[in-house]
Amino acid sequence: EVQALMDATMDSAPETPASVADQHVQLVDSTRGRSLQQAFGQTANACFRNFSVEELQECFPQIVNAEYLEELQQLLSKVFKSYRGFAQDEFEEVCKGSNVAQALIHLDQLCAAQGVTGVGSAAIANRKCMSDVSGESAARGERARLKQLECEELAAILEEVERERVQEHHATDALRQLVSQQALEVQSRCQDARAALSCQSGKWSHPLPPVQ
Repeated sequence: EVQALMDATMDSAPETPASVADQHVQLVDSTRGRSLQQAFGQTANACFRNFSVEELQECFPQIVNAEYLEELQQLLSKVFKSYRGFAQDEFEEVCKGSNVAQALIHLDQLCAAQGVTGVGSAAIANRKCMSDVSGESAARGERARLKQLECEELAAILEEVERERVQEHHATDALRQLVSQQALEVQSRCQDARAALSCQSGKWSHPLPPVQ
């Protein structure tokens, strides 16, 4: 399985073109052009970075032979180097086809006419702009946080009012039930008293026995 993986890697690896050298020719003779090429180089190096043996061990835990891992690392290094060269060639072709060199030189001239000399000043201005944007974003975030707190406080107040209303409703129902119960008790006592009076009145209606 490991050997098949190595063979497939070698078959898929493109041959390094003869035009690719270790140091590519500078395409743009300007500060921004060199910065552009440097940025591309850093990006390409990060994309086509070779794996270490430890990283390959994590990716292929089924490979336990250290020699196989080292051979695989060498094969991947060749593949990445080839693709890195092709990416560099394509980048140079795009720059040439789009006339990037003249455009960047013209941009340098315009910036110099406006008092922005070099990439450093432009970077400072860009950082200042980004700082302003970040400050505005932070202010919006703070306002949003305060609004959220206000909404939470209002929600808590509404919840408390609703709780008090429910408690008041329950208290009113309990009071009504108590009044109704007491009214029934008073009514029952009144009926008992009326019955007792009626019975006593019947006794009073009979004549008293004669005195001996």
